[in-house]
Amino acid sequence: MNRRDFVKLSAGAIGLSAAGALRLPPPRGSTLAALPASGVGAPFDHVVLLMMENRSFDHLLGWLPGANGRQSGLSYVDTSGARYPTYALPPDFQGCGYADPDHSFKGGLTHLAGGQGDGFLKTTTPGDTFPIGYYGEQARPVMAALARSYTVCDNYFCAVLGETFPNRVYQQAGRTDRDANTFDTSVLPTIWDGLAAAGYEGRDYFHDLATLGLWGQKYMSLYRPFSAFENDVANGDLASYTIIDPAALGEGLGVSNDDHPHADLRAGDELFSKIYHALRNGPKWNKTLFIINYDEWGGFYDHVIPPRASADDSVVPGSKFDFHQRGFRVPCLVISPFAPARVAHEGPFDHASVLKLVEWRFGLPAVAARDAAARNLAEVLDFSAPRVDRPAVPVLIGQPRIACGPTSTAAAPPKPIGAAADTTTTSTSVAAGTTGATIPTTGLDLPILQVGTGVLVGAWGLYHLLRTGDTGPLPLRPPIEPEPETPDAA
Repeated sequence: MNRRDFVKLSAGAIGLSAAGALRLPPPRGSTLAALPASGVGAPFDHVVLLMMENRSFDHLLGWLPGANGRQSGLSYVDTSGARYPTYALPPDFQGCGYADPDHSFKGGLTHLAGGQGDGFLKTTTPGDTFPIGYYGEQARPVMAALARSYTVCDNYFCAVLGETFPNRVYQQAGRTDRDANTFDTSVLPTIWDGLAAAGYEGRDYFHDLATLGLWGQKYMSLYRPFSAFENDVANGDLASYTIIDPAALGEGLGVSNDDHPHADLRAGDELFSKIYHALRNGPKWNKTLFIINYDEWGGFYDHVIPPRASADDSVVPGSKFDFHQRGFRVPCLVISPFAPARVAHEGPFDHASVLKLVEWRFGLPAVAARDAAARNLAEVLDFSAPRVDRPAVPVLIGQPRIACGPTSTAAAPPKPIGAAADTTTTSTSVAAGTTGATIPTTGLDLPILQVGTGVLVGAWGLYHLLRTGDTGPLPLRPPIEPEPETPDAA
């Protein structure tokens, strides 16, 4: 099918006129356009995915008009019985005075609370309210501009109620082979295998840790340093499918740009700016789809209970993990000439929906049961009239990436509801670091970084040292914990 026939078929399916690229949001649960069974011939040739770290939808985008978001006005009870209100975190953009919220499977079950979704302060020490803090529109000017100018999905969930590695494996393979952040070499087939078999190019631009390093040396040929991205885009050199791994080294200290606590969120906003403007100013913009999502909720509150997936064929011997249980909502922005300025209520979507879009566009088979059954993220696109406007999106440079230390913004938790007012501010935990330092935008000058498995293990060895101070061997598996108990449904 050629592109002209594809657009005619897409428009004919819903009786579209060619006038007007932007439109009012459709009724909740409906699709903007009925997609043809095959996306081969669709008018975009390049998909670029930036997967960030550990933030929920309400936490970052609950302010967005028209979205199913909640920020102020909610409250949660901690383990001491004190009830705290949700609150704005700025001018604290790192949270150095708080602990990194629990985002394990066990913690996620506590947050889910048997379907009540009110356990976000039950996995912190009393008084640590970081999980119920939020950032409004002014805190992230680039993210806010992209959210208002393009498509935001408010029914997008992380693939599973678990931490980073299981979700990042889902993003490549449509299933997972681990239930925690273990470093075993994966042998699962992936979207990259399907692309290669069909003759399409894939790439992984990484700052310091390449996600595809979880497959050992298998995908070495796909690696490119992020420092080459802008030049490649400017020269019209874009792969069919590209993933971008943000800087993760030192995230616990506050010097990464992946948005994982205690990274400075302004550095993540700068990364959004750099990638967006490179693509928007590049010669392939008219045929590009840029997606920003987050691997998991990071322990931060969200008021929507995640639905279960209808299909999943993950197998992890000995695991009690419920792989059908999606995690809480995470931000997902779709940015393209084919992405109207709207909030898309379609779904539910999860990471397998991105795979579904790539498979649909390039005529690839599903890699697992989850993506075979998933909703296609392409449902939110509008092919009737590609956009030619240039929304006002700030250009950010030089945003701070400073290690947590004595000069970091102190924690300022709200008073419990019903408590007497007090102007004294106290920190609820020890700062994540003790010295101020910066790290280069990429870690490619670090001598420990190699290609293949060395990219992952070597870099994560340094990361483990920075986070824990432990100079012993890198643990390839976390300590075995008692099996989590599933809370009784309320």
